[in-house]
Amino acid sequence: MLTARNRLARRKSRPAIVALHRALSRLTSTLTVMNTGAHPDDEQSGMLALLRFGMGMRVIVACSTRGEGGQNTLGPERTGALGILRSREMEEAARELDADIVWLGHGPDDAVHDFGFSKSGPDTLARWGKDRIIERLVRAYRQERPDIVIPTFLDVPGQHGHHRAMTEAAETAIALAADPAAYPEHFAAGLTPRRVAKYYLPARSGGGDTYDDEVPPPPATLTITASGSDPLTGASYDTLGEFSRAYHASQNMGHWRAEPQTAWPLHLKLGDGAEDDIRANLPANLTEIAALLASSAAAPAARQTPPLPMPSRLFPMARPLWVRWTLPNPRSRPPKRRSRNRKPHRSGIASRANWSRSTQPSLRQADSMFWPGWSQQIWRPVAAASSRSGWENVMPQPVRCWRPISAQATPPMKAR
Repeated sequence: MLTARNRLARRKSRPAIVALHRALSRLTSTLTVMNTGAHPDDEQSGMLALLRFGMGMRVIVACSTRGEGGQNTLGPERTGALGILRSREMEEAARELDADIVWLGHGPDDAVHDFGFSKSGPDTLARWGKDRIIERLVRAYRQERPDIVIPTFLDVPGQHGHHRAMTEAAETAIALAADPAAYPEHFAAGLTPRRVAKYYLPARSGGGDTYDDEVPPPPATLTITASGSDPLTGASYDTLGEFSRAYHASQNMGHWRAEPQTAWPLHLKLGDGAEDDIRANLPANLTEIAALLASSAAAPAARQTPPLPMPSRLFPMARPLWVRWTLPNPRSRPPKRRSRNRKPHRSGIASRANWSRSTQPSLRQADSMFWPGWSQQIWRPVAAASSRSGWENVMPQPVRCWRPISAQATPPMKAR
């Protein structure tokens, strides 16, 4: 329940013009990024402020626990009461970032909860239930449809066991979310498989020097850099992140930095190709999606549309190349009309008497412009059982089409 002071403070911090600007800025990008962590306050607030307010992306914070096993600098609340307090802090912090929240744990009575400090990722997964936390992440991917997933911490020795478990589960769930055979019960709720396009690891130790990682971080393949400040407030994006972190009061978060952070190095673990921008190789706005849909729609149409005859008079090379490709043996074309009693050709072509005019009507009577001369009739081999001749007419747009007739209807052939 908000007090009067809470309501006044919230209204003062979010004038109507600010709310309108934040809402319209979402139209500048169609991408969704999900930041995964184990506790409230694990989110990388400065980087998320840049992605949301600087690039227009939709931001989601996926949190596995309510933080009920952590410390409290404000009062005596512990376990369930502390989880309620920290959940509310997380909601207010996300509101400041204009972000959404996905809760994977549901308090101390749920298997996925904050049971205190742990040094082991496998032990944490065993206590949470590895399949349980992975299934909940797969559901979150399929429901929220993120294009990019970024965990806050690395799965390395020296790191908090909850953080290690969450990073391992986040990566494992990516492949399962795209698998239509994984967790089919999701589809009964209207969900569909989802392929996450990019998965980044933080390329810095300790998730920002919070813990003493015992191994160095992976090399940075991309650095997200904040150039300038938020055009609406004039504050740096890191400062906007601290505005959000100040709501984690029970964890003593929210600090003023004389030199705001402007760069966040990342390591691309799952994704396509080299890049100089986190939005590279993705349709990042409505214009790019429209262009992609137009090209996708044109490609099948181009494959299904039969090629039109090319005017050989306008394109002299068209007829020779096409005829050469079509005829297995140009010398073995049907005999000319001048002889009805000609002996069979040595290549197996029978006389004209073995052919009758097709009942198929001509599609173009005046076809001499397109296929002058003998190229109007194209022939291909057929099975020997179909006629005495080994060829049949396959002209795409027949002017003179001939088909084999039965031997009974064939006039007797006279020897010379």
